[in-house]
Amino acid sequence: MFQRLSVYFIFVFCVSGITTSAAQENALTLIKHLPIEGRLMTTDDLGNIYVVKNDNTLFRYNEDGDSTGLYRSVLSGEMSSIDVRNPLMPMLFFSQLNKVVLLDRMLSRKNELDLTKTQAYGNVNVAMSADGQIWVFDAFNSRLRKVNEAYEDMIEPNDLRQQINHTIAPVQMTESDRLLYVSDSTYGLYVFDNYGSLAQQFSFVGLGKFQLLNHQIITLNGNELNIYNLQSHPEGRLNLPQDAGTILSVRILKRKLILLSDKGLFIYNTR
Repeated sequence: MFQRLSVYFIFVFCVSGITTSAAQENALTLIKHLPIEGRLMTTDDLGNIYVVKNDNTLFRYNEDGDSTGLYRSVLSGEMSSIDVRNPLMPMLFFSQLNKVVLLDRMLSRKNELDLTKTQAYGNVNVAMSADGQIWVFDAFNSRLRKVNEAYEDMIEPNDLRQQINHTIAPVQMTESDRLLYVSDSTYGLYVFDNYGSLAQQFSFVGLGKFQLLNHQIITLNGNELNIYNLQSHPEGRLNLPQDAGTILSVRILKRKLILLSDKGLFIYNTR
């Protein structure tokens, strides 16, 4: 059942306890494969894995691949993202419907928000904040807002046209250490402070969905994992297992590598 897979790490970098160097070969041990048909996957800081199937059912697993809960959506639109910045209140985003669904720690529905009430239209993206509020990025109006569940503004709505001379089309938004990270496939990565003001910009061409871990941006590029260090700026590359199929999403979770592909969910141990 268990399989040893060798992968090569290029350059020098350290990700969540996985230290690599040029021409060093490390082995990944496959500890579990779940042949599920998923299209979205993410992880939280408690070691949970979340997978969304094609029918919008959300499954939660522990780091060993054991099921710990599920949520079935009754909304007709497609679930476009999951934010588990707060594992006790997972946030589901339905971009086609412009709606957010908040769950509790048991994955039961807690609340549903209609983002049109925030005057956000068109290309909208969202992120959960550490203070329980919701970041709302309205690309059509180039506006960044932070609202509570009553749709009240918690900061002054920020018109980004006053700071940036082009329109951002956010692919993903993630908050960490009171900073909001927004990826754009054309212009790269934008970092905003807790008041919605632009703090930094990184020109990562083609950047899409990403994982932020230890000041590093981890992103999938085909069957390869790209790593960018936001502080020291070296870039790393990891070749992913070829027999996992077409990889849809990758996450690093403690000392495990989690892959979602067209063949299912794969959990590898890096020790």
